[in-house]
Amino acid sequence: MKGFMHHGIFICAMTFTSLAEAVIEIPFKFDESAVPIATLNINGQDGEFMLDTGSAFAFHFDQSFIRQVTWLKSLKEKVRTTDLTGEVFLHDKFMFHHVYVNGMNFENVEGISLVPWGLTLQPDGKRPESMVIGLGLFRQKALLIDYQHRLFSVADRLDDFNIDRQQWLTLPLTLTHEGIIIEAMKNNETFNMLLDTGASHSMLWSKRLNRTENVYPCKEVIDELDYEGCRATQINIKNTTSGEIDIDVVLLDDVDSRMAAEGILGTDFLQHHRVLIDFPNQQLLMRAIEPG
Repeated sequence: MKGFMHHGIFICAMTFTSLAEAVIEIPFKFDESAVPIATLNINGQDGEFMLDTGSAFAFHFDQSFIRQVTWLKSLKEKVRTTDLTGEVFLHDKFMFHHVYVNGMNFENVEGISLVPWGLTLQPDGKRPESMVIGLGLFRQKALLIDYQHRLFSVADRLDDFNIDRQQWLTLPLTLTHEGIIIEAMKNNETFNMLLDTGASHSMLWSKRLNRTENVYPCKEVIDELDYEGCRATQINIKNTTSGEIDIDVVLLDDVDSRMAAEGILGTDFLQHHRVLIDFPNQQLLMRAIEPG
């Protein structure tokens, strides 16, 4: 899922090395749409990327970057994708048998050519054009998403992070072709929410909501969405104590009917929760960030 406006923040990258690291930290800054942007080193070539867990592919490279990166194998097949608007895009496809990202080795990962995509909530918003690192890169790793410290950390195993498991909520890792699903509740209804670092705001498809009480103008919780007709409501993570993890979500009307997910957990959710995706053990861990 692409972010919602424009972007372009530069940060320093680690030096390329031929030795794999046990844990790498990827610092990032937020662009003007509040989505994470980092500069990464891929097989010795630096590039600026949006980190987007809403993409199933490891990489979205522009054509210039594709020509410069070594060890890339172009494939004959084309890939079709779509976004929330229902627009269809056609991409070239490539793969790496081995690729180093900031010093860590990743094996057998696939990527596609970059085509800007996404839905903008603002009337004057435009689709981002940065390259993308997607969820597909981390399928054999453990990924820690920490917006408080503006870091993505990647390890081969969960134990490499040395966390206190008792302080984290543990959920099963539910992975679909669209990405990671976290179940949320409202009025005893369950909604499949897509975890999406490429989304500026959390959203719920309005057509999936059978009861519309406790709906309020977006501007009551999101200042920049101060336009007529924008509505929001509140949901909470399933299997947690009522009030423990409450999330304000924008109600979105026009969504492609082919979407299996029923909403998105975006930047506003991640700014208040650390999330650890443990692919080897098929689990997802979550911890609220303490105020201050």
